[in-house]
Amino acid sequence: MLAASDGDPPDSPVDDGDVFWLDLFARDPAKSAGFYAGLAGYEVNAPESAATGIQRWVLATGGFARAGVSPLPASVANPGWLPYVLVSDVAGAVSRARQAGGRVVLAPRADLLDGNVAIVADPSGGVIGVVNWVPSGGAGK
Repeated sequence: MLAASDGDPPDSPVDDGDVFWLDLFARDPAKSAGFYAGLAGYEVNAPESAATGIQRWVLATGGFARAGVSPLPASVANPGWLPYVLVSDVAGAVSRARQAGGRVVLAPRADLLDGNVAIVADPSGGVIGVVNWVPSGGAGK
């Protein structure tokens, strides 16, 4: 497993503006998940179907989910990682991205985390997700 030479900080909740989650979109998610298990010692949890019906393998360490590996959508040419930043207001973050010259790749919509996730691209085309994580059975963070 990868670790900092002077020790890693303890796991703690993330704050607004912190990277919250990473998704890898891959042509062969099972093979990719296996690669990262061998590379960094991740536990690979069997694919779960999200509310959207998309399967996601979950990479975990120490009982904490760290990242997901999902099939590459047909509309996307190349595999890649997508980081998600925690925000308290997804619609506001999308609005600020537009005002700063970005574009919306995936707008918030009710069938994806109840509208609490979006993907935006910066003016150079770099993409990032924004999410307001609402744990199951609870209100906002």
